[in-house]
Formats: sequence, structure tokens, C-alpha cells
Amino acid sequence: MHEDEPAAVAVPARPVIAAKARRLYLPQLDTLRFFAFLSVFFYHGLPSNDVSSHSGHARTVALLESIVRRSGANGVALFFVLSAFLITELLKREKEFSGTIDLKKFYVRRTLRIWPLYFLMVAIGLMVQPLSPGFRMSVTEIVSFLLFWRNWDLALHGFSWNPISVLWTVSAEEQFYLVWPLLQRILNRRTMIAVCVSLLVLFPLLGFLPVTGRPASVVRVALYFMFFPAGGLLSLLPRKSDALGMGRCLALLAAGAGLWALGTWVGVPDGDHEAPLRLLVLGDEVTLLGTVLIFLAFLRSDPNWSSGGLRYLGKISYGLYVFQIFGMLAASRVTDWMGLLTSGHHSLKDLAIGFGVRLPLGLGLTIGMASLSYRFIETPFLNLKDRFTVVRSRSV
Repeated sequence: MHEDEPAAVAVPARPVIAAKARRLYLPQLDTLRFFAFLSVFFYHGLPSNDVSSHSGHARTVALLESIVRRSGANGVALFFVLSAFLITELLKREKEFSGTIDLKKFYVRRTLRIWPLYFLMVAIGLMVQPLSPGFRMSVTEIVSFLLFWRNWDLALHGFSWNPISVLWTVSAEEQFYLVWPLLQRILNRRTMIAVCVSLLVLFPLLGFLPVTGRPASVVRVALYFMFFPAGGLLSLLPRKSDALGMGRCLALLAAGAGLWALGTWVGVPDGDHEAPLRLLVLGDEVTLLGTVLIFLAFLRSDPNWSSGGLRYLGKISYGLYVFQIFGMLAASRVTDWMGLLTSGHHSLKDLAIGFGVRLPLGLGLTIGMASLSYRFIETPFLNLKDRFTVVRSRSV
């Protein structure tokens, strides 16, 4: 009997460790996904204003409004940090459990998660071109969407607005996915940490390159990749698992939002025109710090604070992100049809219509479209994706 006791104690320990290694779900990060989407949604949906057309105290108010609105665009950076953290964490656990990383399964999983809705949106973008001159895309633009090259095409040829313009961020993520798993497979944890730190040092140095004109915009696009190693580093470094109190989480969130505003102001000091490249880089570094603090505010929060509704909205955040422009366009058409017309002069009436009617209606329509997309378009592919999953996350 005594000889059997060690085996009796040791046998159940391995499955427990294996189960833990093969399971990753942090509900508070679903809430973070919705927060990141909401930031970008407000950036696109809030009325913009020409700061230079104001004077005195009105100019100060207009500048603050511009900074707050532009800060919302940093939700994209938050998505990048979150994506890199989760991918690094999942691959890290897979490597710890199985001794390697199955690249084929990884790319199949990413393809099934990203491509179906992405290419549907590209098809919709092509079909709506006749509806408005602003929706028309050049052949170069279309090819850049199809080849996941849209971020660099924007850098080289400038931004053009259409309902699927937000998909440029998917190109950046796909380029990250192409390289990162291979690095994690061939490098150990300590070397990966060194890679992340090196990239975080090297990317800001791009601002000191002697570039002018369009190459400067290429540097700006390149700087977005700085947020990926930041997310990877947050996964690779040791961290505490205990939750912070509500007060500390709110303090981190407030500090991060403040740094977002500060970084935006450094990059666009007058609210209308971008600063020289070196100041833009400085603003991006401040934004990066703010993004990390916001991420930690959610990561270290109590998972029980995330309600079922917020978790669901985070679960459908991919659809929320890609449908947001269509939701706002539809809301604008509805309010115009209702006679709630705006003057375009940033009046109190415009603000009331924008904040009180168009934004809530646009958000509701976006949630509706994303819910249908998740149920009927994404879920079948997510169920198929589970067949290639090594480390389990939340259920579909």
C-alpha cells in the first residue's frame, strides 16, 4: 500500500497542469475589447471641428474637444496590444505543453477567424461603390485590401475614405501573425523578451531618420507595429495573478486615458495639423505608455466585474469594428430622413443631434449588424476553428 501512495498522489497532478496549460480565458479582456471598439467608434462618430476657426476661450474648448475625439483613435493601439498579448500567451502555453508550436494549425485558426468576415466586407465595399463617389476605390486600393497590404498602401498613396477604410488595421495584424509565431517557435522565452525590448527601442528611432514628404507617413505606419511587441512583452514577463481593487483599476484607467490625451496633443498641438515627425514619435511613445496602463487596468481587474452583456459585446467586437462605418452612415441617413439635419457649424443643435441621436442609433445599428454577423457568418467558421485549437479559450 505504501508503495502505491506516491503514484496515487502523482497521477492526478499531471492532468491538472495539462488542463491549466491548455485553457486560457480572461473575461475582463472581452470587456477591454468592447472598450477599444468604443474608443474608435467615438473617434469616427463624434463631430469634428476646425480649431483654427475659434478664438479665445472657445478655441481652448474646441482644442480640448479635438484632442478627446482624436484620442479615441488609440483604441486601435489597444487592439494591437491585446491581440499580441493573447497570441503570445496562447503560443507560449502551447509550447510549454507540447514542446513546440504547430504553425500550420495556427495559420488555419487565424484564417478561419479573420478571413470570412474580412473578405465579405471587401466584397460589400466593392458592391456599394456606385452609391456614392466617395465610396469608389482605385485598382491599387482594391488589390491592397485583397493582399493585406492596405496599411502600406495608405502610407505610400495617402488616405481615401470609404465604408471599409477601417480594414487597414487587419492588414497590420495579418503581417504581425505572419512573423510572430515563427519567432516564438524558434526562440526561447528569454530571447523573445530581448526581441520585444529591442523592437520597443528601435521603433522610436525611426523618427530620427532624415525623411521628408511621403516617407514620413511610412514611418508613421511603421510605428503602429511598436504596439505588438509591447503586448508580447506583457505576456512574456512574470506577472501577478491577483486582482487589483476597483480604486486602483480606475486610477490606472484614468492615468492611461490622460496619457492618451497628452500623446495626442503632442502629436497634434493645435488640434488641426500634425507636428514634425520627431514630436509625432514622442506622442506615440506617450500613447504606448497610456495604452499599457489601460490594458493593465483591465487585465488586473476582477473577472467578476465583467457582466455577461459586456463579455458578449467583446466577443462580437470584430464585427463591431468592421461594421461601424456602415452603422454610422445608416444612422445619418435615418436622422436626415427624420428631419434632424445638422448645419455643419458645430452648433449646440449639431452636438445634440450627434450625441443624443446619431451616436446611440449608430451604435445600436452596429451592434445589430455585428450580432447577426457573429451568429450566421462567424460562428460556423469558429466551430471549425476549434478543431485546430491546442490551447482552449472561451467557447463560441
